[in-house]
Amino acid sequence: MDKSDHKRSGVKDLAGMVSHLKRQLDQRLLHGLHERGYDHFKLSHLRLLVSIQDQTISGLARSLSISKQAVSSVAKDLEKEGYLTQVTEERDMRCKRLALTDRGREILTVVQGLSSTLLDDYFNTVGKTSFLRAVGLINNLIEHNEKTLAHVPVELAAEV
Repeated sequence: MDKSDHKRSGVKDLAGMVSHLKRQLDQRLLHGLHERGYDHFKLSHLRLLVSIQDQTISGLARSLSISKQAVSSVAKDLEKEGYLTQVTEERDMRCKRLALTDRGREILTVVQGLSSTLLDDYFNTVGKTSFLRAVGLINNLIEHNEKTLAHVPVELAAEV
């Protein structure tokens, strides 16, 4: 595909389009949370909360590709608000696992409901078949990029 094919397809800045859609999704989820009384909630809180699976701060930082300091800072905010707790491991007192509280599980249920409503909206907007086809294509691109980037040094991947 040459440059003229890209122009005809309407694809000028794929990364920008994907980034814009991600921001819109985040905004809609946060708006929904704020409407339900979680008005102190931030995007960084949401990203961390939905990713906690009885992990350490280091493990979560690795899986989210962000610094341990950033995870620790957001975890402290969430702990203050009662959404999670940090449990010290018996075998290594320096190691702390993040665990959701009842309040944390409650907001995850709200987020899942909001996500479901958002999907229904997309199904109604573009049709379920078209939406699922788009998701399939995006997954194919992600898999292709993962294969292509498998040989990229970890240091370079971490810089992105």
